[in-house]
Amino acid sequence: MSLGFAYDTSPVDHKVNNSPSLALDRQYRYACGAQYDWSEDLTIGVAYEFLDLGEGKLEKSGHLTGDLAGKFDPYYIHVVTLNMSWKF
Repeated sequence: MSLGFAYDTSPVDHKVNNSPSLALDRQYRYACGAQYDWSEDLTIGVAYEFLDLGEGKLEKSGHLTGDLAGKFDPYYIHVVTLNMSWKF
């Protein structure tokens, strides 16, 4: 069994510097997982991660298509992974 938590500050210093393709804010990450030894040669596992990516505010102006302002709220990502390890 494994558990994890991580916190990252925003990699951009202001909402004007955010990109609409990946509007970044502070990030909280929570994760848990488990592995099971099915046999001597086979291990299977599952893991889940929840990412809270903040609001993702952005404010762009002066582009060819006009101004762009808004936020992604809620801004969450759920990740589920399955793995298998076979030793030979």
